[in-house]
Amino acid sequence: MNVLRILPLILFPASPLALAHEEPELNKALFFDKQVAKEMPIQFEIEEDLYPTRSSFEIVDFAFLSNEAGERWALVVARNTVREPRTFTENQLIGFFASGAHRRPLKLATRIEGGKQETIMIPFGESSMPLVKLMTRGF
Repeated sequence: MNVLRILPLILFPASPLALAHEEPELNKALFFDKQVAKEMPIQFEIEEDLYPTRSSFEIVDFAFLSNEAGERWALVVARNTVREPRTFTENQLIGFFASGAHRRPLKLATRIEGGKQETIMIPFGESSMPLVKLMTRGF
């Protein structure tokens, strides 16, 4: 019986110490970022060969989202301006971060019928800087 009483005392005091060294789990829920960037005349330099591929898509509206883990997303309303259906891909869009850095979406392949618009969630990966601008390039 004495062994059973000592065993719980040995096992349980170590548990809080082990938990104290674990990293807290970051919240993966997305939240809308403030819309200050829409009203600011943001200009970043970009080399011509890094511009998005020309396409028939235009951004009608957008909102940026992020989470505590640093994931950056854009909720985009995109319109196909021609009559034929086309696929909106990551080569046709660039996102700019507050630092001036830019990158293409991680994944984007959405078919939009001619003359129609779609609302799309677009991932831009992780960054300590928020997204502040999107760029497409028409014909």
